[in-house]
Amino acid sequence: MSFFKKLFGSKTKTEPIPKPVEPTEPAAPSVKPYDSEQQYTYLTNLIRAHKSVNPFNYNLVVVWALSLMKEGNEMPGVLMLASFAEPIDTLEIQPYVSRALIELNLTELDGEAAILALIRYHVMNIVTDNSLRKNLRELYHLCNQYDYGYGLNPFYLLHYAWEDLEYEDENYYYAGATLDNIESFVKKEAEQWLKNH
Repeated sequence: MSFFKKLFGSKTKTEPIPKPVEPTEPAAPSVKPYDSEQQYTYLTNLIRAHKSVNPFNYNLVVVWALSLMKEGNEMPGVLMLASFAEPIDTLEIQPYVSRALIELNLTELDGEAAILALIRYHVMNIVTDNSLRKNLRELYHLCNQYDYGYGLNPFYLLHYAWEDLEYEDENYYYAGATLDNIESFVKKEAEQWLKNH
């Protein structure tokens, strides 16, 4: 008896061919997708500034690439970016972001243009009610980082006003703000900032 017959038995059974496994999508990044064209534009500009913003949230790049694929874009750089899953290694993904931008005929942003792209991204998220408090906190940090420039002082004051209102009935940073209306003041300031910048 041959070795294989001993190993597998003398009777050969024909196993049914298994059905192909449906490919699974990578775990969705923990970032809200962008529905409006205007929001998408701000996200694209932020991604153009990826080398100048430190630290940069590369999870946003995956969301961006998936949005491009949904629109029918199947450029190699975009497909590569869409394949990344958390945790994302910054050094690994950076060249692919640059490649995708080149394929899309988009230049990378640096200097003041990159700073404004970052600020506009957070301000637009406030206008569209996407993680309002988180984006206000980011603008507060940017206000400190850039020495109260770029017209960010109202966000700095609103950040402290909101913190005060969580523990007391009044605040000394933003006149008229209460816990009931502070979100509307944050949105009003965000809309005003976009008009001015």
